[in-house]
Amino acid sequence: MQTLVVVFRTQSRLVEAIDTGRSLCRVAEEAMNPNHPETLKAEAEFASSLRSAGDYKAAEAQYAKTVAKSRQEYADDPEHPEALRYASELAHTYVCIGRLEDAETLALETMFEIVLKWRRKTLGEFHNLTLVSEYDLGMANRECNRLEEARQEFQTVFSQRCIGLGNTHPDTLAAKRALIITRSALSRWDDNLNCDKSLQDVEEEEGTSLLKSSVMTLSEHSDDSSSRTTSSEPSPSPSLSPPESTSVPPKPMSLDDWTSIEKSSRAIALEQESRIGADHPETINTLLWVLAVQLLVGKIVEASET
Repeated sequence: MQTLVVVFRTQSRLVEAIDTGRSLCRVAEEAMNPNHPETLKAEAEFASSLRSAGDYKAAEAQYAKTVAKSRQEYADDPEHPEALRYASELAHTYVCIGRLEDAETLALETMFEIVLKWRRKTLGEFHNLTLVSEYDLGMANRECNRLEEARQEFQTVFSQRCIGLGNTHPDTLAAKRALIITRSALSRWDDNLNCDKSLQDVEEEEGTSLLKSSVMTLSEHSDDSSSRTTSSEPSPSPSLSPPESTSVPPKPMSLDDWTSIEKSSRAIALEQESRIGADHPETINTLLWVLAVQLLVGKIVEASET
């Protein structure tokens, strides 16, 4: 029955996944005991279905219950794979509902980096559960303003989910939105966020771009003293996005860049509406991002419609 729950959830048949998961929890607890490993697995699948449906509060409560019971069951082995998985899922749920401080606190105990390292070693670098941990670590890094680390993590998750889940799967769309927001914060927009672009491709392209920028900067600031004059012109207006702390200042984001960002983000929202519904928290989060971009560039009418 656990497999059936996963199948329903993968197919976005969330009502059936929740109903089946709830029944499975009841059967497992009656047939075995509340702390039995199979009961804990059933509860975790039920919680995952609740989270997929956007019922984050109920998912949080269920995961917290499962984590507490797993700590009793695996008291002699706190790094047991299942115990780590349940704790990681609870941390991921904290991220979903915006409790980033709680997620970070939980991360300090055993989470994100430890779980990510373990999952890479035991499950493989691109296993779905490994990517969940990498996504969570990216969210934590972005919240702590470690934007470049977050960008790399989101790029990996997005690229691999495209391969494993397809480019319109809700989890892929969430990773794409996270990558767009992070790249925007870094003033490094690229509207070619397609599924066949690997992290290595991106790094190679950006390395070339950065080299060209360095050459241009050096040529524009040559030491020909005869060409230097004291300028009385006012300083340029600030960029629409925060500066990146690199040796070569990023090119300011243009209005065309932000228009492209809005277009790409709205496409994500439309796909989410068709896949998981207009009222799903992930869809709403994307629309809020679109709204922020519209307000930033002065599209007041469009923002009011959003």
